[in-house]
Amino acid sequence: MKSFKTFEMDESFIKSKHCMKSDILAACIGYRSKSEEYEYIRGFSEEKGNGYAILLWFFSKLFGDLKLPINNDRNYFRHKEDVDKTIGSLNELQLIEVVSELKEIYNGTQKALKNVGVSHINLRREIAPGQIRLMEGSSAKISPFGIFGMDYSGMLMLYKASAEVIGRKTIPVYMDVINSFTDTNDKGGYGSISIELSIPTEDVLYSHLNFHTDETEGEEWVILNRSHTGMVELPVSSIVIIDKEVESFYKNCYSNIDIDSAYQILSQAYLKTWGC
Repeated sequence: MKSFKTFEMDESFIKSKHCMKSDILAACIGYRSKSEEYEYIRGFSEEKGNGYAILLWFFSKLFGDLKLPINNDRNYFRHKEDVDKTIGSLNELQLIEVVSELKEIYNGTQKALKNVGVSHINLRREIAPGQIRLMEGSSAKISPFGIFGMDYSGMLMLYKASAEVIGRKTIPVYMDVINSFTDTNDKGGYGSISIELSIPTEDVLYSHLNFHTDETEGEEWVILNRSHTGMVELPVSSIVIIDKEVESFYKNCYSNIDIDSAYQILSQAYLKTWGC
């Protein structure tokens, strides 16, 4: 899938570049805070840590009508203490100002995309191989109580293989409330598994094009998952393997799964499989 990187899109975003006003927002979206007061924040551009969790809280206020399931988000739960610390340090007016700036960023994104005339944008999310390279001859345990011995990348391959065995076109996959995608056409820069999707523009929260080059990670687009459970149905064809070791692991899964096992795997409740 070829991305939508075009001269017209670059030009459209140039007209809506956003200069950060809030130190907290700059820290959460970018890398780290330039303010000593918020030096504990590690921004979303650096890692999916406390900056992501704090940013998610603000987005939940911006999109209050969607009732985003932030309490089910694994990263939000992990950094809840820092979220409470940060939100508690702000008065009501400051909270309103941060949410208002976030709305300004989102509206600027939507305006730029509308000016280009697109309803969807082709983006890719790359997943690291995780434990796949370490598993070698070991196997996962599959039972009515869940699937054990696999991390996220392994689960993707197991689900993809199961769907291929029974001819299913989509698979249920757990994704965080906010996810980082890339617009580069060069595969393999960030991981060994690529999820390639055509994403509705209204789900684009912001991108690297919104800001000056040193403020965020290049080629990054931040996307909202609107699912109330975190589960989304992904086309099996959207999951592309770009690593020989992962390809070998996938083929091993495919060759060792019978039809009954495939149905069992895909019919289990997501709490028993994705561990969320």
